Amino acid sequence: MARKTGNRGSGILIRYVSREYLFSFFISFLFFVAIFFVNQILYLARDRLSQNVGFFDTLRLIVYALPAIIALSFPFGSLLGILMTVGKLSSDREILALQASGIALGRLFVPLLILGLGLSSISFVMNDYFLPLGTLRYTTLYQELLFANSELALAPNSIQRYERTTLVTGPVRDGVFLNTMLLDTSEDGKSRVITAREVRIVRNARQDGVISLELTGVTIHETDPARPRDFNVLTSDLMIYSILLREVTAGLRNPGPREMSSLDVWDLIQARQLLVAQRWEKADRTIVQKLMEVQHHYNLGDYTRAEALLQPLRQEMSEYRADRTLQLYRIEFWKKIAIPMATFTFLILGFPIGLTAKHNGRAVGFGFGVLFSVVYWAMLLGAETLGSRNLQLSPAIIMFSPNILMVLVGSGIAMVRSKR
Repeated sequence: MARKTGNRGSGILIRYVSREYLFSFFISFLFFVAIFFVNQILYLARDRLSQNVGFFDTLRLIVYALPAIIALSFPFGSLLGILMTVGKLSSDREILALQASGIALGRLFVPLLILGLGLSSISFVMNDYFLPLGTLRYTTLYQELLFANSELALAPNSIQRYERTTLVTGPVRDGVFLNTMLLDTSEDGKSRVITAREVRIVRNARQDGVISLELTGVTIHETDPARPRDFNVLTSDLMIYSILLREVTAGLRNPGPREMSSLDVWDLIQARQLLVAQRWEKADRTIVQKLMEVQHHYNLGDYTRAEALLQPLRQEMSEYRADRTLQLYRIEFWKKIAIPMATFTFLILGFPIGLTAKHNGRAVGFGFGVLFSVVYWAMLLGAETLGSRNLQLSPAIIMFSPNILMVLVGSGIAMVRSKR
């Protein structure tokens, strides 16, 4: 009978702690969605609706952008959730009462860890499956909208590069772009700089997949690469300039590693490693030849010449194997794992910190959670920047370093409390 009573008591305790944590996590999750990401959604909605994109299509674009928002909100929601939950239990003296009843803190921590693993898995799935899927659907829908509404293709005060044209737009007023410049190459190979006082987008009913620009107050500077000292200057009151939409949408069809799944990024890494290995093989032969030349000068006793050749060679040997693109792919791969894992590692940090709350546990936990979220995000961005600039650093270690530091801090606080 005592065993059944104990098991029933444990079940009640697990349900109670789990319910408190999930409630706090849900509130924290909504907080981060609202603070950090709703502004982007509202901007997207306002921008698209103002460009005559239907409400339903705008809503679909927002839904396709949600996976990235949710994947990033999970870790920070987990941190605030654990701090608010444990802080409330501690300030309400419930943890003290449990310990007085002979219930160890580990029995509170284990169900929270299990929930943390579950949330971490959901965050990984959102980041690794739904984010690429949402990006693909977003790209497909955006291309369809772009062909139906060419005004989506241009943005004010921006530089946009297409296959043959670079477009530098000025401010927009009543749908008219002011002080706009185009740089391109004519069909006969001449370089052109086209400036226009005003640019309007006109719909091309005769040609599908074409953006037509009506330029007024046009000046054309034209140069021939074969005769760089000669140039022509032309002026015109009106000019129609067309850009193929397939040039505009070319970048949309090639998402970066961030928008890919971890398996796709891993395939990119393998392909890049093969390319780098081929480059290494070629560079190795060149370096061997240079080393033989250095050795030849040493044998002749010309040490000054040998050292002069050896100094830049040492620098080349230390750097030539590094590949920045490969490093960035590896950083992104491990980042896709590190961020979802933070949902779990934050529990190890938040549990002992939450125990220190004496009054207003939820409020104190919320404050600490926001602080540590900012610190973690700053460390993650710093680690990413450091890894991209120092190609000799291990991407796995550099991207997991914020998580490792959080675990060490949490473990240290827990050890200090256990000695009291």
